[in-house]
Amino acid sequence: MQTRWIFSFLNSLENKDITTFEQKLSLFLLQWKAHGQEVTARFEILHLRFLMIEALSDNTSGCSIDSMTKNVHQIAQESGFEIADSAKIFYKNNGNIIDFVDFREIETAFSKDILTKDSLIYDTTANNGFPIEKQLSDSWLKKYL
Repeated sequence: MQTRWIFSFLNSLENKDITTFEQKLSLFLLQWKAHGQEVTARFEILHLRFLMIEALSDNTSGCSIDSMTKNVHQIAQESGFEIADSAKIFYKNNGNIIDFVDFREIETAFSKDILTKDSLIYDTTANNGFPIEKQLSDSWLKKYL
């Protein structure tokens, strides 16, 4: 079974040099191991706002996932990119730009129509399936409508 992890960037990677980030991430993934066994993985940058890492082998473990997460954060920091915490909800705003709202402000976002049932959101919790882009009414956020 393939497993995916999605990391969100606080700012778009547009107009940024992502080459060094991609090279360092590739080097890490080539040597990523779980209990001494190689983890076969790939990555993709989606919408210049999200990093998806996919383990193609099914031998990941808690320690190897912790190692990957730590290395992704370190490589992002070294590259000048800031990874969002899990409290951020990413959506496409009326200007067709990917933005985010803090989960603790979700009620305000609904009352101000920043988010509606028809809003296009990016579900970064979708670790085993795509698309990550879906209508809010079809996501885990529908219970807050």
